[in-house]
Amino acid sequence: MESAVGARLLAMGPDLGFDVQWWREGSDEVDFVLAGEGRIAAIEVKSGRTKSQGGMAAFLRAYLEATRIVVGGSAAGAVTVEDFLLGNVALPWS
Repeated sequence: MESAVGARLLAMGPDLGFDVQWWREGSDEVDFVLAGEGRIAAIEVKSGRTKSQGGMAAFLRAYLEATRIVVGGSAAGAVTVEDFLLGNVALPWS
């Protein structure tokens, strides 16, 4: 699932004006970080397995201006994978 989301982000990046990166500090990580035009977004992709959001929390503490996006899973505010891949999720650049 992460690879499908990553491929979609890589395809969208040049048109919308952001670069796709990832972030890791110690044991904390975020699946995708989008950066460009003075904006930043952190994207965590959830599958059926349980995964901590400690990395997202650490990232948001370090980058207060970042937008949080969770794709899949049941976290508050999460969007479905289908909606994300179909382009039904607004990014800070759209």
